[in-house]
Amino acid sequence: MKLITTAKGYWESLNTHRVDTGVINLSNLDKTLLNKAEDLLDRIGDLMGEINKYTAAQKDWSEVSLDKMREMWGDIMDLSSKFYELIPEQNY
Repeated sequence: MKLITTAKGYWESLNTHRVDTGVINLSNLDKTLLNKAEDLLDRIGDLMGEINKYTAAQKDWSEVSLDKMREMWGDIMDLSSKFYELIPEQNY
């Protein structure tokens, strides 16, 4: 995650993943925005860890609470939406 918070690291990451920067206008991205995006990604990672721990702790899937799983996945979807509001993929 630290890699995307520096301009050099961000550009290296884009080049590594072959992102066409001619299509995406990245001139509006600043460090504050990238830090907010990084925080959202960290929170998504934390939730994924919670889901993994929760499902691993269950003896079988019949013990898994579907309501709890829906809530956790709903939180991930909300955070993901917020991330793409900050850093849209296209038509930026």
